[in-house]
Amino acid sequence: MIRDFLKKKHILFYVIVIFLLVYIAFLDSASFFHRYKVQKRYEDLQVALEKLELENKSLEEENSRLKNDPDTWEKLAREAYGMRGQGEENYYFTEEKKSSK
Repeated sequence: MIRDFLKKKHILFYVIVIFLLVYIAFLDSASFFHRYKVQKRYEDLQVALEKLELENKSLEEENSRLKNDPDTWEKLAREAYGMRGQGEENYYFTEEKKSSK
């Protein structure tokens, strides 16, 4: 009778331990699974931050060039907006569509 009681105690102990391990691993707000997801999100955000910092640096350099170098903004005005200098003419070419017979 005492042995049966001790066996039941061991089984109850193992069930409680397994329940606690499952709770700690998956269900708790500070679980290993939750920590893994947060760490992965943090790493993804770090990569995105590095890309944005590089893009920001590139845009700052372009902004500086446009503010300080007249040739740069003149080139931009010619290419993007079709502007021309004094005494220059713009020529626009279009392709003719060939008619198929």
